[in-house]
Amino acid sequence: MGVSRSNTCLVGKTVLITGGNSGIGFETALALAGRGARIVIADKNDATESIRKIAEETSNKNITYKHLDLSSLTSVRKFAKEINKEEPRLDILINNAGASGLGDQLTEDGLQIGMQVNHFGPFLLTHLLIDLLKKSAPSRIIFVSSLCAFFNNLKIENLNSKTRMIFDVCAESWLYGNTKLMNVITAKILGDKLGEFGVTTYSLHPGVVNTPIYRNFSGENALYLWKFFLYTILLPLYGKTPREGAQTTIECALSKEFGKQTGKYYMDCRPFLLPWEVADKKFCAELWRKSEELVQLQESEKIL
Repeated sequence: MGVSRSNTCLVGKTVLITGGNSGIGFETALALAGRGARIVIADKNDATESIRKIAEETSNKNITYKHLDLSSLTSVRKFAKEINKEEPRLDILINNAGASGLGDQLTEDGLQIGMQVNHFGPFLLTHLLIDLLKKSAPSRIIFVSSLCAFFNNLKIENLNSKTRMIFDVCAESWLYGNTKLMNVITAKILGDKLGEFGVTTYSLHPGVVNTPIYRNFSGENALYLWKFFLYTILLPLYGKTPREGAQTTIECALSKEFGKQTGKYYMDCRPFLLPWEVADKKFCAELWRKSEELVQLQESEKIL
């Protein structure tokens, strides 16, 4: 299990963490606040209690909360507009929020809800904050992905749809893997596009962490015995704690060595191999262009 040994001081730096109200996101916010950073927690749920706990433990009161619903492009745009208006700088953007087992429904934007929360929402948010990140360079963009990125059936045709399968557990797993592969692809392409501006990018696998995200991972029709085994035996005994799971994110945010790299994938606080699909530049470019279309990016918002 990797442990971050970086002690970089973040006084004067601003860190934005999506899903920073609980789990890995909360532990990341706690660790970076302890190093003096201004923390912006972006979450669908109120973070008043989380902020109190972080401030009490770190004596850092420079922490704020803003509502963000990644399943709504309107919410993402409203949030980004507020950040660009109110924050003079953004040094580290951590796209941490994620979900699984959300079903086969479409959002108000006509997007598959699981793909929107895990990919389309963060994809749009990152684009809307690029200018602020460039202004604050050297800056970093981090995507909390998953090893599930290696287990996918992603095609341009199912980017915005759930794979139909007899067993719901399989469909949910493939969809989750697809969303996490898109995190890796997005980080890689952003790394290629933004390197000259001093903005570096990272994607990572936090490990199998005992957090609520697995509650619906297998889908609502999964066998009860499998869920019982997973939630009461496997995760409590062998899963990482949220603090352990946050270590690679923290290392990507702090490491001076990682600061010289961009677009890579990490696990247990060290570089790991990329999914083979990332090497197919044509495939990745098609997915990128389709994502731009589906999140309704304006020409002025696109990264050339």
